[in-house]
Order: sequence, then structure tokens, then C-alpha cells
Amino acid sequence: MMDVEHARRCLFGAAFFAMLLSAVEPARADVTTEDRNQAITFARHEDITPATTFDNTDADAVMAVASALLRVRHRTADCACCVSMVRSGDVTTYDITDDVITTDEELDAHLASTAARFKVVTSIAGNDLCDIAGMVTLLGCAKLPGNSIVIVSTATGEVFAHEFGHNQNLPERQGDHLIMDPDNPLGEGDTVNVDECTAFWTGGADAGTCTLSTAVIPTVSQWGVIAMTLLLLSAGSALWSRRAISLVAAEGGPVLDQGWAPPFDRRSYALALAGVLGVVTASLTLGSGLGVELRSADLVGALLCAPILAYVVHFWFPTRER
Repeated sequence: MMDVEHARRCLFGAAFFAMLLSAVEPARADVTTEDRNQAITFARHEDITPATTFDNTDADAVMAVASALLRVRHRTADCACCVSMVRSGDVTTYDITDDVITTDEELDAHLASTAARFKVVTSIAGNDLCDIAGMVTLLGCAKLPGNSIVIVSTATGEVFAHEFGHNQNLPERQGDHLIMDPDNPLGEGDTVNVDECTAFWTGGADAGTCTLSTAVIPTVSQWGVIAMTLLLLSAGSALWSRRAISLVAAEGGPVLDQGWAPPFDRRSYALALAGVLGVVTASLTLGSGLGVELRSADLVGALLCAPILAYVVHFWFPTRER
């Protein structure tokens, strides 16, 4: 029969392993070692008014958003791509049919224009547009593959990145948070896989050495999982400790009656908390010195989890009560 101490050690090991699974992920290799810039040209339809509806500032803004979506690794399934989308030259103007596209013929005419890669219009809405059956309202349409895109002036950087992906021969891909999934709500598409990352990178101009980090930092929700695991571990350790006290009492040994309060030794806990906080401080300092990306969630999560972990650790200190 398993004794109490052995069972408690098994519980500690299982909970600690669960905590590691919630915070640690398999190592990933960088997609590339070279940084690339994709030079993008823009032309605004001359019927768009006012002329400042989409100018150099607007183009730079959406390119910055699109680049951030590609360069930052947002979650485990995402890749940090060593590529930036940058404006090439000034935003020019062009005149093809109308700035309000309602037919597939008009859309084809805009796509055939060589005025720029991105042709900016007021709206795209009609029947059977961009190989989509039925009445649709679109934010953009691109050749797959190719070097021509028609996009509305109100489109976000996420849409620009999606349509540029089509130009780079990327098909649509279904899934939560995927840039190449057109069905995701605006603002939620930020994830690409290795093949998509390579496609966005291919053909860009050399921009030096890529220094992006592929590490994913625990989010607040992940720290919550860690804290919950530690709480369960604490509850289990307290239960086994009380069980040990009960067994000692049953055998006629001396015990300190703590009633229904959870087992707690102030001196042991103070030592454990000091040790845990020391390890946390040293880890954060070392990580910062090594260039590891740290966020406010890491500091908050570590400080919240430290007292709970200290309570678990303090069970390993020998005391008269136990």
C-alpha cells in the first residue's frame, strides 16, 4: 500500500508536469535567417473624393499593421515571418471604369490595370464577383497568383496582408485566427504557418539579418492555467498533510490540533516564499539579460503564482506539527 509521503510526492510530480505542459511548448526553428522587404505600389482611383481618402500616410499605416501581423508570433500555431510590407513610391491615381465596382467585368478591368499592385477603390459589391457566387460585398480581390489587387479604401492591414498572400500564390485556409481565412471576424486574423510565411517572404528585397524571436510568451490566460494547477496542487498537498496528521494521531503520536484550518507553518512558509521570489527575480533578470521578450503579464503572473508555489514548497520543510 502506498504511504502518505509517497502519494504526496506523486501528486506533486503530476501537478508540476501539468504546469509545465501549460507553459512550455516544443522548440521551433526560425523560418529564415534573412530579412526581406516586399515593396508595394499603390494607386487610388481618381474618382475617390476627397483625394486624402487614401494617401501616403494611409498606405504606410496599413503596411505597418500588415507587417506587424506577419513579424510577430501571436500564438503557438503562428510563425514569426522575417518580412515587412513597405510602400514603394508615392500613391498615384488611375482611371479605370468607376471607383464603385458592381460587375465582374468592371472588377476584371481593374485587376488588369498595371497602375500599381494595389488599386484602391470606394466599394466592391455585386453579383458573382471574384469567383464568389451570389450577391457579395468585398473588401478586396486579388489574382492568384499575380501582382494585381483591387481593395477598398477602408480595408485594414489584415485585409491587405490577406490579399497580398493570394498574389503570393496562397489559397484560402480555414481556421481560427488565420490570416488566409476570409471568414474570420476583422481583427482576429494574425496567424500563418511555415509554408505561408515562406510565401510572404519569397521575392522580397534583402533587408539584412532577421533578428525575430520565435518564442511565445505565456499570456494572462496561460498564467491562469498555471495558477489553477498550483491551487489544485496546494489543495492536494494540504489534504495529504492532514491525512498524515490523522494517521499519526491514530497511532497515538503527538500532534497539534489545527481544527479545520489548512496545514500551515509560518516559519517554513516565509523561507519558501523568500526562496521562490529569489528564483523568480533571478529568472526574470537572466531572461532580460539574454534578450528574452518579457511582457507585463509575465511579471503579474509570476507574482501571483509565487505565493501559491511557496505554500506547496513549504510542505517539504520538516516541522514539529508534521
